[in-house]
Amino acid sequence: MQQLPFNERGFDVLKIIIKTYMDTAEPVGSRTVSKKSIFDLSPATIRNIMADLEETGLISQPHTSAGRVPTDHGYRLYVDALRQLPPLTGVEKEQIEKAYREEAGSADPFELTTRLLSSFCRYSGMVLLPSLINATIDRIQFISIKPRNVLVVFITREVIYHNRVVELDEDIPQDRLDAMSRYLKDEFMGLTLREMRKQILERMNKEKEQYDSLLRKAMEVSQKALEDDDTAGELMVGGTMNIFDFPELVCDVDKMRNIFKAFEDKSELIEILDKCLKEEGTRVLIGSECPVREMEDFSFVVHAYKSGDTNKGALGVFGPKRMEYPRVIAIVDHLAEVMNRVLSA
Repeated sequence: MQQLPFNERGFDVLKIIIKTYMDTAEPVGSRTVSKKSIFDLSPATIRNIMADLEETGLISQPHTSAGRVPTDHGYRLYVDALRQLPPLTGVEKEQIEKAYREEAGSADPFELTTRLLSSFCRYSGMVLLPSLINATIDRIQFISIKPRNVLVVFITREVIYHNRVVELDEDIPQDRLDAMSRYLKDEFMGLTLREMRKQILERMNKEKEQYDSLLRKAMEVSQKALEDDDTAGELMVGGTMNIFDFPELVCDVDKMRNIFKAFEDKSELIEILDKCLKEEGTRVLIGSECPVREMEDFSFVVHAYKSGDTNKGALGVFGPKRMEYPRVIAIVDHLAEVMNRVLSA
C-alpha cells in the first residue's frame, strides 16, 4: 500500500469524492462533501483540503465548475487502502453455486463464468481460456465426414474442444479411425498438446518398420491436425451492452470507438489478461496503468484461475474507471475460486 500523502481527514474527503462520483458520474463539490463527511469541517476547510488533493494529483477539475473528479492516482490510493471487501451474501453465493450445478455437463463453464461476471458486476465480463497448445489431452476422436476427409477432435481436461478437418491421401473407414482414436488415447492421454506434438514428431522420425500401418497413420493424421497450431487462449466477453449504462462512455465518441474496437478484435483485451496470468491474487489496472494505450480510459479487475496448481487462464471485469471496486474485486475473487474448484474436480 502506498503511503498516504495527507491525514485521515484528507482521505475521508477523497473517499467521499470517489464514492459519490461512482454513483453519479458528476463532478463533486464541497457542499456534497460537507454533508457526507464524518468530520465536522467548515466549508472553508473542505475547500482547502480539496485544493491540497488537487495539487497532489489525486483529484482534478474537469470544467470551470467547482466540482472535482478522481484521477487515476486517486483511484489507486483508494483501491490500495481497501482493508476489507464486502462479502457476497449467502443468497448470491447460492445463486452462483446453483448456476454451476444446473449447467454442469451441459454448458461451457467458461461461458457461464463470463455471464455471471457481467450479471453480478454490471460491467463486461471476460474469461481468457487456457492456451490450447498447453491444454491437457483427455481424448482424441477421428470422425469420417466424407471420402478422404477426417474431422480430428481434441477434447482437453480444461473442457476445451479443438477440431480441424484433415485431408488424407486415402479413404479410411470409421472402424479403423475408431481404433486409431483408442490408440492415441492410450498413448497420449495426460500430456499437453505441445508434448503430444513433440512426441509424435520424434516417433515419426524413427524407422517406419517400428510401427504398423495403423499406428503410423494415426500419428500422421494427428500431426496434420496439430501443424502450426500455437493458438493463444481464446477470449470470451459478455455483457457488452452494459456499457450503455454509463453516460461518460456513451457520450464520448472516441471512448466508444475504442470499446467496440476492443470487443471486435479482442487482441488488446487478450494482451491485458495475458499479462495478469503469471500473477497471484487480484490485479487491478486503473486507467493509465493499462499496458494498452487505447484502453487508458477504463479499468480492469483480473484474477488468474487454476487447474490443479497451475495457472491456466484469467477472468475479470472491464468497465469505467468509476466502477465499484470493492464489490467487483470480491465477485472476481469468488468466481476465480469457483473456477479453480470446477476445473480441478
